[in-house]
Amino acid sequence: MSKTEKFEVLKQELVKENEKVYGEELKQKYGKEELEQSKQALLAMTEEQYEQWKDLENEILHGLQEAVRTGVDVKGEEGKELALLHKRWITMSWNFYQEQAHRSLVMMYTEDSRFQQYYDKEEEGCAKFLQEAVLYWIK
Repeated sequence: MSKTEKFEVLKQELVKENEKVYGEELKQKYGKEELEQSKQALLAMTEEQYEQWKDLENEILHGLQEAVRTGVDVKGEEGKELALLHKRWITMSWNFYQEQAHRSLVMMYTEDSRFQQYYDKEEEGCAKFLQEAVLYWIK
């Protein structure tokens, strides 16, 4: 199997896993059409775009960990930067952007233990920080 074929399989597996874990609730929350658009955006990513998306995700996670560890104010420049990085990150896979959908998504980060565990696995409080930063800066 070529590198390109392996990458295509990887994307298919990611979509399948996401649908299995979150599909029904995301469909109910955002609608079938938006969920399909998000799926197609991920499947259409080139390998370079996918790497940029993953790098941005890691930048957000590390930034959150550092912000929480050092007691950064959500309303400060670091909070703003993380909220805007998160906006950029989700638009890469959503293929659309709506402020209310973004704000709704981050509400799930503390209400749903799966999201909270993801963001808080290295440093407790990251999910809450990101949620508060987005709610403050994205209006």
